[in-house]
Amino acid sequence: NIEFSPLNYFTVLVYYIKLCLLSLVEMQVTPKINARASVNHPLTTEQKKSNQHNSKVRSRVEHVFAHNSKRGKMRYIGSARVRLYVLLVAALHNMHRLSLIKSQLCMIKAIAS
Repeated sequence: NIEFSPLNYFTVLVYYIKLCLLSLVEMQVTPKINARASVNHPLTTEQKKSNQHNSKVRSRVEHVFAHNSKRGKMRYIGSARVRLYVLLVAALHNMHRLSLIKSQLCMIKAIAS
């Protein structure tokens, strides 16, 4: 019998996280976890640049999900319908972004001429 104490739970959790990270390494996927500084260990310039890059990518992805979540909830039954809904929402988002980019380019051309 294993007694479930907070220490045992924490040990199992750390072990599970290590297994997940090892499986990511085996699949040649680099984890995009930001490095954190502590009192006696400040971040290096390389870590700061990596954090900045990761944050830019994460914020762009989060903006897409936030924009799509404002459109409504997925209230469909069945994985095929949900996949189709997600695909259509993503296509709609891409068309919306394309129209914004084109309008910005037209404004820049009008200002330049």
